[in-house]
Amino acid sequence: MQIQTLATDNQFILASQDSSLFLENVESSRSSSLSVMDKRDCLQAIYRRLFKDNRNIDFHHNEALDSAYLNNELTTQEMVCKLICSDMFVNYILANNSNYRFVQLCFERVLGRPAIQAEVFQWSSLLASEGIEAFAEKLTTSDEYINAFGLHQIPHRRAIKLFSSEQNLPALPIELSIKRYQ
Repeated sequence: MQIQTLATDNQFILASQDSSLFLENVESSRSSSLSVMDKRDCLQAIYRRLFKDNRNIDFHHNEALDSAYLNNELTTQEMVCKLICSDMFVNYILANNSNYRFVQLCFERVLGRPAIQAEVFQWSSLLASEGIEAFAEKLTTSDEYINAFGLHQIPHRRAIKLFSSEQNLPALPIELSIKRYQ
């Protein structure tokens, strides 16, 4: 089943390279010219992008994935895919939202734009029928993701307007968030 995103060019603004973090633009190489500290900054940016700034995620890092990323065994694209499949993402994002809302959040956080209604239904169906791994794999290997971010660029906001996840609302309901972080 081939799923493509249905975005049109007029839904996006161009992100300047100055405002986002990059590893390198060489598609065929996994090596990085960045120092370990720069890689750590990129890793933090990936976590902030996927889990949002309103959460203390320092103690939630997946050490095995982090290590593989810092040792250039994973590209940024692969790291994003694996984090979407991680227990942390599933427990904090998928488990607390409907499949439709989960798809909307993934589009905002991974593709940097809101999903249109047809995409929400199509990708929710994929999620329900094939599971989180297939969903994450197809999302991060979609033509739109590759064209926008390639293998090494950290996903960033590309839309003029995003929904609630960009309006400083917590990712969890307030009662769960308060309980979790007291």
